[in-house]
Amino acid sequence: MGHFLVFTSGSCAGFEVPLQDNQEVFIGKDPALCSVVIDKQYKTVSRKHVGVKYSPEYDMYVVVDYSTNGTFVVGGSQLARNEESYLNDGQSVNLGKTENTFRLETRDDGVQAAGVSDTVPFDGGTYDPYAQEPAQDAYYGDPMPMEEPMPQSGGLVAPNVLYPDGKYPGKGMAIAGMVLGIVSLVIPYVGLVTAIVGIVLSAVAYSKGKKAGIKIGMAIAGIVCSCVTLGFSILWIILLTGVVTTGLAAF
Repeated sequence: MGHFLVFTSGSCAGFEVPLQDNQEVFIGKDPALCSVVIDKQYKTVSRKHVGVKYSPEYDMYVVVDYSTNGTFVVGGSQLARNEESYLNDGQSVNLGKTENTFRLETRDDGVQAAGVSDTVPFDGGTYDPYAQEPAQDAYYGDPMPMEEPMPQSGGLVAPNVLYPDGKYPGKGMAIAGMVLGIVSLVIPYVGLVTAIVGIVLSAVAYSKGKKAGIKIGMAIAGIVCSCVTLGFSILWIILLTGVVTTGLAAF
């Protein structure tokens, strides 16, 4: 199976770029920084706007927004800046709310995507569809400010926004952490052990979710339940120790 960036509109519409495992491809306006170069007329596209790679470990695409004006999942939310976001096959990504959009696509190597006129082999060099045209502008600075500021995402987003199929990093650990947190509240004596395990699993799940740019409610619930139980368990141990010590002193 092959993994591709398929440009559906904008400067590179009709072209696709194959991705190598764990090899990040940069997209932006500066050919000195990017392997895929967007036309300089798009003022809200940065010099190095976004990086994309395929992760065989997670079987997902890893997208990092390096831009000033944002990178957006089509039909979803704005990606967190300078953080890895994990996207699925078939999702589309937009650069700076311009017409420049590409789709993440996994398919057999011999099958060409619909609407694609050319496949550009990626060898670490620069692909610039405008390289043969006279340069209109020698400036490759940061994008000019927009007339209206771009709305920010406000941090983490719900998992169903970026992962509509429900497969998101840390989901299994989040469920296990929440279950252990609840078990810790209702089962006495063993609550101390399950609370500690629940905190660890929930914290790892929350960290994975934050790295992917999502907010896992189950992980938060697991942390809260486990911490409450841990606090009660420690208090119970202290009280029990005090009672035993007092009883022994009475003899």
